[in-house]
Order: sequence, then C-alpha cells, then structure tokens
Amino acid sequence: MIPRWRHRGLRYLNQAIRYAWPGLYTVVGLWFFLVPWQGSRKWIAHRGTIGIVGPAIERLLTLAPIQGGAAALTLGHTILAASEETFYDSWDHEYVHVRQYERWGPLFVPAYFISGWWQWMHGHHPYWDNPFEVEARNHPSEPMSEPCSSSSSSSSASSTSSPVQTS
Repeated sequence: MIPRWRHRGLRYLNQAIRYAWPGLYTVVGLWFFLVPWQGSRKWIAHRGTIGIVGPAIERLLTLAPIQGGAAALTLGHTILAASEETFYDSWDHEYVHVRQYERWGPLFVPAYFISGWWQWMHGHHPYWDNPFEVEARNHPSEPMSEPCSSSSSSSSASSTSSPVQTS
C-alpha cells in the first residue's frame, strides 16, 4: 500500500507534468495578453485554464484559416476567445483541446497541422474532418459553472475587473 503522503505527492507531480508538458504553448497564449495590441482584453481563470478575451483577440481570431475566422483558439492551457460569453460557450470544446495538449505536449500543434494536411490530401476538409476537431465536437458538453475569477490587467497585474485599454 502506498503511504498517503506519497500518493498525494504523486498526484501533485502528475498535475505539474500536465501543465509543464504543453507549457510552451501556454506561454505563447499568455503572450497575447501581455503584448500591447490595440484594444482592450482581459483574462479569466476558469477550471484550470486561462481565457484571454476582448476586441484585440477577436480581431486576431478573424485571421484564422477557416471560413469566418475562429470564435476561440486553444494554446496549451490558454484559451483565446472573442468575448467572455464566447469563452464560456466554447469552453467544453476548447477544454478537449487542452486535454489533447496535455497528451501530445509540444507535438500537438505539428500533429494537428499534419492531420489537417492529411485530410486535405485525401479529399476531406482539413478542419471539419481533422480527428482532433472531430473529438472535440463529439465530446459531450458538461454544464457550465460560474467563473472562478476574472481580471483585467496591463503588464502590471491589476486586480480590477474592467478591461484595460491599450494602445
């Protein structure tokens, strides 16, 4: 039998690995909050993820290579979303991608694009038929819970809840 302290230690180690393995992409996602883009944005901590939302992010997501742009995009444990409402509406889908990042780590983005390319080469749609997207769409939705915390900030971490204008 594993002593209780060792079991707790293994649980913390497992959680640390789950966050560290896709950590590079999480940092890239957080970069979108820190860089002085034009427009406001705010961050939301929700169930182990960090959401970055606002008009600056919405403009960025319109550049996604799918028709009409993207409503949200996951980078590690960071979810970029056009608005706070979009963040919560798409969270279940995006959380499947978070779990995919936890499984694939730094290999997830190359695997995602290779999978899309493979679909395209075989006459399928690179986004809609991508197995990573199919898994995320087929995942049963869980009821949404209230946000854990939300904050807006410039590079110095402010604790106010209103978005900060950046120029």
